[in-house]
Amino acid sequence: MAYCVNCGVELAPSEPACPLCGTEVLHPGAPWSPPRERPYPAYLETVVRGVDKRYFCALAAVLMLIPVILCFIIDLLTSEGGIVWSGYVAGAIGLLMVVVLLPIAWGRWGLGLYVAIDTAAALVFLLYIDLSVGGHLWFAPLAAPVTLAAGGILWVQLHHFQSRKKKGVLVVMALSLFGSGALTVFVEIFLRFYQGLSPWPHWSWYALVPCVLSGAGALILNSRNRWKESVRKRLFF
Repeated sequence: MAYCVNCGVELAPSEPACPLCGTEVLHPGAPWSPPRERPYPAYLETVVRGVDKRYFCALAAVLMLIPVILCFIIDLLTSEGGIVWSGYVAGAIGLLMVVVLLPIAWGRWGLGLYVAIDTAAALVFLLYIDLSVGGHLWFAPLAAPVTLAAGGILWVQLHHFQSRKKKGVLVVMALSLFGSGALTVFVEIFLRFYQGLSPWPHWSWYALVPCVLSGAGALILNSRNRWKESVRKRLFF
């Protein structure tokens, strides 16, 4: 016994449509064949909307230039000797643009090239600060070697990070720890040279020893497959 889904009248088993309202009768037990035309698409098309990175970076650069211009105007109006402090603001914002916006706008470049550009931009900014306060006081003996050492160590760490799938996460972690400890020693050595003291480091050992021990522990853990698998399951990496 079947009934019309629209008006509820009782239907005969052989009726293809309701005799009262004309609604088509569908029998669930009958064999089904797909209709010739569907009132809806067979699949849902998903449109992925990408972000125009260069447009975003250009807009961000324009917005970041607004405080630079305001600082220059305020500096000129309040300082008798022209530009005094606004150059530091402009340099810091320019360095931020290079470090943050440049990789976003031109992401296809290699990480090593970005590190070189960032290091060069930092050197230019530090040189400007040195020249603005007297010239050649601390840039050549201190700021330049420390910045170059930091950029070189960061470049090496990024190079190993790119090959983490081949070398392993623990090996890359150990190399990063070794590099961080070495950078601390380099910084103290350059500081002591600048102060006219003995180059033998003193306080940097407190940073170097934990980094070396932690890196050695990561290498030992990487050599033990059983321990490594246990840590990987617990930390989900």
